[in-house]
Amino acid sequence: MNVVTLYTLIYMTVERLIAVGAPFLHVRLDGRTFTAVALVCVWVAAIATLVSGMHRISTHIDVCIYHILVPRTTHLLNASLALLSIAFIVTANFGLYARARREIILIGRTLVGTTDNSRKRMADMAEKAASTTLAVVLPFATLNTPLYVLMLVFYSSPEFMYSCRSVELLTAFSTLLVVNSLCNPAIYAWKLQPVQAELRKMVPWLAKRTTPLPKTTVVTFVDPVADTTLPSLN
Repeated sequence: MNVVTLYTLIYMTVERLIAVGAPFLHVRLDGRTFTAVALVCVWVAAIATLVSGMHRISTHIDVCIYHILVPRTTHLLNASLALLSIAFIVTANFGLYARARREIILIGRTLVGTTDNSRKRMADMAEKAASTTLAVVLPFATLNTPLYVLMLVFYSSPEFMYSCRSVELLTAFSTLLVVNSLCNPAIYAWKLQPVQAELRKMVPWLAKRTTPLPKTTVVTFVDPVADTTLPSLN
């Protein structure tokens, strides 16, 4: 499943880059049909990646351990693809977040009208989208990178691949993938308001603990010059 997550994060990052760099193109592409096609491509790419390694498994070895059965080149291919993708995802999302923050600061210094208010809302949305993606990307990169580094070690040191220590490390690093999968629902509940709303419907005590939004206070400014009553001449 970590392969599916990897390709999903690549899609999310590319979609954000298009939204920021080419907004008119993003408007034309954005929609349910494009999202559905993109998700199908993500799953097809993930399955193809897994099958590409499985069909080359050696059957003459009397050991049922995946990292020994697959060729060394499979470890190199999987590790290189994953580490380069993780580096791209982390760098791009940090860049998007920094750009959104810079835009918010710039607009805040020159906020004069409704147009700037609209720009600020768009910048706030871009910052929130980038921070949400980062909240998913950083745990993924932290918990998945050790496994892919271990694959590079398997490629560079075949004798280590047959040691008991390699099995222990592989088990430990694979457990980190499970931890990452368990973290994602908590991250979505923390960052996404629609998920929070659904949780409040499902869990009554969450709705009771939710603090109501403060009421908006409307302030009317009266022009003292316009409100001045002219003195009577009588």
